[in-house]
Amino acid sequence: MYWKKVNYKVVQHHRFKDLPLSDLENVWFQHDGAPPHKVSSVQQYIRDTFQQQIIGYGGCVEWPPHSPDLNPLDFFLWGYIKQRVYATPPPTLQELRNRITDACASVLPATLYNVQREVQSRL
Repeated sequence: MYWKKVNYKVVQHHRFKDLPLSDLENVWFQHDGAPPHKVSSVQQYIRDTFQQQIIGYGGCVEWPPHSPDLNPLDFFLWGYIKQRVYATPPPTLQELRNRITDACASVLPATLYNVQREVQSRL
């Protein structure tokens, strides 16, 4: 979840409208303490949506902000993409774009499953 300068009501409407309530019960919000997430209306939305399943700022599970431990983008994806994209220097901007697209497409479902299991083992 990332709000930045997005109206939280827009995010609320589009992000969870198709997610069954039973699935939402298994979702945790990792709060990084970013100023946009500290606005009272956003804080209330986070509490109402995730209840006791908040990690970090104001949550029932304390966790340092910007910690890569529970963030698969930080502990897996960015390193994986960077390794594939920059194995050799891309000669053009278009080649850089192509490599990024190809690297993202190369992530196999089995790899995503293993990354998910790794996150669960860290909880």
